[in-house]
Amino acid sequence: MTIEFEPIPPQGRSGGSASELPLDIRVTVSAILETMFDPLVVMRAVRDRSGRVIDFEYEEANRAAIAINHTTREELIGARLLTLLPGHRTSGLFDHFVHTVETGESLVLDDVIYANEILHEEGHYDVRAVKVGDAISYTWRDVTDRVVASQRYRLLAENASDVVMMTNPAGVIVWISPSVADVLGWSVESIVGTLSIDLVADEDRETLLEWRALVYRGRDVHGELIRYRTANGDWRWMQLHASPVRDGDGTVAAAVVGLRDCQSEVVAERAFDTLSAASRILVYADDETTMLQAMCQAAVDEGGYAFAWYARVVHDDRRSMSTVTSSKQHADYTDVVQVTWADGPNSDAPMGRVVRTSKTVVVDDLRRDSWTSPWHEVTEQHGFRSVIVVPVTLGGSVDGVLMVYAKEVRAFGANEVILFEDLAHEVEFGISRLRDQAQLTASRRDQNLLTQVIDQAGESILVADTAGLIVYANPAMLRSSGYDADELIGQDLRNLQGGPHDPAYDEEIWATLARGQSWRGSLVNRRKSGDLYEEEATITPITDEFDFVTAYVAVKRDVSAVRTLEAALTREQRDQSTILTIMREVRPGGTLDETAGALARAATDLEHVATVSVMMIAPGGRLRPVGVAGAAMRGIHVGVELESRVSRALLDRAEVGAWWMSIADPPRSMDTAIVRAWSARGFVTAAFVPIRHDREPIGLLLLSSRDPNAPTWHDSRLSTYEQLGSFAGTLVGDQAGFYERTERVRAEIRDVINAHRFRPVFQPFVDLESGAVVGYEALTRFDDGESPERQFIAAHSVGLGPALEASCVVAAIDAASSLPPEIWLSVNFSPAAIIDGTAARVIVGKNRPIVVEITEHAIVEDYGAVRQAIGAMPGVRLAVDDAGAGFTSLTHIIELEPAFVKLDISIVRDIDRDRVRQSMAAAMAYFAAESDATIIAEGVETEAEAATLRSLGATIGGRAMLGQGFLFGHPASFS
Repeated sequence: MTIEFEPIPPQGRSGGSASELPLDIRVTVSAILETMFDPLVVMRAVRDRSGRVIDFEYEEANRAAIAINHTTREELIGARLLTLLPGHRTSGLFDHFVHTVETGESLVLDDVIYANEILHEEGHYDVRAVKVGDAISYTWRDVTDRVVASQRYRLLAENASDVVMMTNPAGVIVWISPSVADVLGWSVESIVGTLSIDLVADEDRETLLEWRALVYRGRDVHGELIRYRTANGDWRWMQLHASPVRDGDGTVAAAVVGLRDCQSEVVAERAFDTLSAASRILVYADDETTMLQAMCQAAVDEGGYAFAWYARVVHDDRRSMSTVTSSKQHADYTDVVQVTWADGPNSDAPMGRVVRTSKTVVVDDLRRDSWTSPWHEVTEQHGFRSVIVVPVTLGGSVDGVLMVYAKEVRAFGANEVILFEDLAHEVEFGISRLRDQAQLTASRRDQNLLTQVIDQAGESILVADTAGLIVYANPAMLRSSGYDADELIGQDLRNLQGGPHDPAYDEEIWATLARGQSWRGSLVNRRKSGDLYEEEATITPITDEFDFVTAYVAVKRDVSAVRTLEAALTREQRDQSTILTIMREVRPGGTLDETAGALARAATDLEHVATVSVMMIAPGGRLRPVGVAGAAMRGIHVGVELESRVSRALLDRAEVGAWWMSIADPPRSMDTAIVRAWSARGFVTAAFVPIRHDREPIGLLLLSSRDPNAPTWHDSRLSTYEQLGSFAGTLVGDQAGFYERTERVRAEIRDVINAHRFRPVFQPFVDLESGAVVGYEALTRFDDGESPERQFIAAHSVGLGPALEASCVVAAIDAASSLPPEIWLSVNFSPAAIIDGTAARVIVGKNRPIVVEITEHAIVEDYGAVRQAIGAMPGVRLAVDDAGAGFTSLTHIIELEPAFVKLDISIVRDIDRDRVRQSMAAAMAYFAAESDATIIAEGVETEAEAATLRSLGATIGGRAMLGQGFLFGHPASFS
């Protein structure tokens, strides 16, 4: 701060003197000087006979200047500057002062480095001086901390693992952190002075220009993904954060840009997006080539890759590969590249190796890979830098290969290989399904064409007479029905029927036959074992030369297996559609429980799935359900851990993948009582699917069914369940890590509470006037040495704050039982513990006066609820802590009307030597008195502080002022 004085005319001698100021002005000046925080002095010029300034003499100085020079007013006033601080001449400051007093120009210097002779240390100062007659008013501010912090920030930026740079409005890089060498390979010298856009891929330049425009309009930009070129010519995905830098008038003069290396994240996300898109395509595909083309295009459009290509193995003399389809972009690449899977010049190409070994091949850098050297020129023309080649196997041999190219090196790591191999399995399933459907259609068509001829049916054939009695059954019929020939011959054809046929249905069959026409349709018959099975039947009347019916021939085909296959295919399609809907609609919630609950509810849409539970591995190794939906299962409840033996057994079985068990025949490791309860509630099967994150197991997915046929289809659905488990790992992985850490803290806090790993200590409250002890504050010390503040913050972060507070207060009340009954006890409770009734349950009914202390730093969201809770505790009074340390305490006092207001230690410390603190204490005491509250001064350590507090008014508003601090006693146990 700089004080400018109006020049005063000389009073009796040339140049005048500050001592000659009129009395009223001197009084004003002195008052202003004494209220300033920055040091300020008035120094008169000392001149030789020629009028040249040879020194300055101190004429006025405020308290801050006297203190910082470690002197007294008597010693400083009249002393000469160069005698006291000769460094002013060598530092150049003396010359600046002379220039100011001679010219009248104000002096403004920032970040002056001065080695203080009194403090014996070098510091940084902002200096201001103005002329006052033949003197100068000189003030300075110590900015050493600010400069050091700035230097530390720059050091942090220069050593940050991410890249930090500054660009001017033209986009020129004017500064960049040395970490650019580690991240992108460039030296600082080669980057500074270049255009930042020259480092960005062509496809991303428009994005870069858009965010630059936003920054120079004063906006922050966060999370943009942009490819930056490395020193060796590769491209690397970076996440960009940028903020504007403003000059003195608020104009944006530059941009600070942070770049975080997110190559691995983008690579993984692209592979996952490709797999998700392929799953959607698979559900609706009805043509093999169309399906493959859509998958290749999805790798480009949704996965962000450069090119995808599917080629099929040709078993000709040349052992060539035939292109089936590819993505539209770079489609001409397949015309130029000639490959083979035979031994020869091109045999080491990735495609040939994959066909011969049936194993995935990844080329991290096509420019530097010797095996792909014949194609370096063409891959360079198309901008391809890496490729993954995955085999698609059908019937035990490679049908073809899927190749996906990227424009970045090392675009396919271990996790991406797993995802693309999953994609290959999707392709295998899709091709198999489409071919099976085509074969099934052809089979049915052939059967319909041959139904008029008995010899057409190579399956069940029955011959019955006109009365419908069986006279012949072929071996296929015997195998299908389970009967012997002797058991069938002579039986009525109608007796084999076991399904719920409508009588009208039977009448239609015989009416058709009576007209001499063949009947075709489905019949549900019963085997000898009692099982029902479905047959497609053709019953034809046999006539003689006179057109009289002489017999009936039934040609029947058991279609139970076909129906089962069709049902499985239909179920697979529905499952895939449901999984895609889950992946599309379920998003992370605010907590792990919210996310897991949403996933569990969505997964119950899977056909015949009755219950879904998302279970995480708790810190102790036991499984804990965090999300449950559907029908209730005994022992599966949110937050209730499974037994250790059961948890371990389930996790061990799931190490190799998803598995299921029959409720009727469970593993020995399962709790028999729980399994019996599941069976009683109609559950038939339970499937368990591992949930992994970063390839590490983090939990299990439980899917139960009540479908009686569940044991027949569970094996075929495990792959679907594994897809759901994989998605679950991606969905809850990050939250699971936070959950694990939170559970570890929760376990530690519970152990502190249950094992009583703390002890209460007490510090007295003393009447400052009489010196009598009127009460004690109960404090807590933890056995592990952790600070109480940190321990309670940790407890509140995991929802155990009120429980820990209650346990500590109970221990304190018990430990204080020996105190006289009139001595009151102050205990600490958070607003949450007061509002939820925890405080009342602990202290109501105790046989001594209780004061509940609520800290100034605690956030009170509902003052009305706090007032109501305190009012419901008879005889309990309220204290507000840390008054004067911030604005919240004033609101607490106004809203809560406490009986006690604790004056913060920052005001009490050195109050005997500081008039500002005395004023604040008096103001707070007056404020409290107006609120009908008693002041408690915290942190009283000296008798001088206590005396000053008493002199300010030991009794304000009729209430005695109380003191607390080391002067009266340290926190200790009563023993």
